Amino acid sequence: MKVAIFFDGKNFYAGWREQAHGQRLQFARLARWLQQRVQGTMLTGCHYYTGVETGEEANSDGQKKLAGFLDMLELQPGYFVYRYPRKSRTFRCAECGADNRFSQEKEVDTAMVADMVRLAAVNAFDMMILVSGDADYTSAIEAVRQFGKIVYVASWGGTGLSFQLRKVAFDHIDLLEGLADFEDNTPAWTPPNAAPSQSHPSSLLP
Repeated sequence: MKVAIFFDGKNFYAGWREQAHGQRLQFARLARWLQQRVQGTMLTGCHYYTGVETGEEANSDGQKKLAGFLDMLELQPGYFVYRYPRKSRTFRCAECGADNRFSQEKEVDTAMVADMVRLAAVNAFDMMILVSGDADYTSAIEAVRQFGKIVYVASWGGTGLSFQLRKVAFDHIDLLEGLADFEDNTPAWTPPNAAPSQSHPSSLLP
């Protein structure tokens, strides 16, 4: 049976950091483990969605690391990365009158939902794994199931997993159960006469 995997990048990273402590991962192995976990015979794609900063914020160290991570992920077999600009917002503190800026992901959820339903409609997969616990995807899972598809949800130990989302899914997959199979235990390569690196592509922000 054909399997498609959809990652909500922000949700995936939050659980990865909290439950797996940011352990370096082999993403090709992660995809293979998930495919085997649902007894799928063919992986049609791993679709990874995340928001990115624009403007001056795009030059921050965090965003540069994120860009490096996403570039690395796009080179992994079967992975497709979708970047959406985060929307900048400003609010004024009622007490001190100071203006505060923040950014929000506005397109990631809607893009994921549209792609999941569209691909289900054209029979691009028989089984779908949603790596997220966000309740906003509940209706999308129900829509995908209407096309006769089996839908799993995956999370890091249930972190951030909505009860409503879990109820409409066929089953839950705990990524912590497979961490030993897809964690990256290889030592980071350090150039001669260089200081030890503090980063690795698979340990950067998604």
